[in-house]
Amino acid sequence: PRIDLNADVGREQDTYTNRNPENQSLNRNAVGLSLTQLLWDGLGTKHDVARSGHDRLARYFELLDVTEQTSLEAARAHFDVQRYRRLVALAEDNYVQHRYAFLQIQSRYKAGVGRGVDLEQAGARVALAESNLSTEVANLHDVSSRYLRIVGTAPPKDLPTITLLRSGIPATPVETMNTAVRQSAAVSASIENLRAARAVADGRQSAFQPRVE
Repeated sequence: PRIDLNADVGREQDTYTNRNPENQSLNRNAVGLSLTQLLWDGLGTKHDVARSGHDRLARYFELLDVTEQTSLEAARAHFDVQRYRRLVALAEDNYVQHRYAFLQIQSRYKAGVGRGVDLEQAGARVALAESNLSTEVANLHDVSSRYLRIVGTAPPKDLPTITLLRSGIPATPVETMNTAVRQSAAVSASIENLRAARAVADGRQSAFQPRVE
């Protein structure tokens, strides 16, 4: 219910002449208290409350979806840092091996027992190994920066190994789809947004129904 307090003060003038005493002005004042209770509004309030509830759930599921996506990106960054650290180590070993072979061939060439074409090929392989090492170092820098942006701290020197997920993974595409529909926060948020839109559409029909107070 709604309680309203009304106050009214005014001054009026008229042309009546049969008063005694005769006066062409009236002073009036009034105070009133009214109680109003809504009885029927075409279910507009009900649909509005339903819309607010679905909007609240949609925001909640969107928060869960952002949390899950951030966790996924953090896991990807973790694996990428481990992978590129391993690739950098392999590229460094590859460069060292090619550099050692180049120095051996260069020594043989200077001693007059090696061919110039072998020296050129070895030099080209050293240059390629150095280029590959630079590429892997740049990739490692990129993934380390992404790890820092997502996790908030730089990747530690001894990064723990994450075990692969083996339990709870759906066995078939159909089971994967059903699991996604039941458990995906993004799907649940979309469903709640659809329900909120339907509540808005149903609430607009209340304008065509009478309002009783």
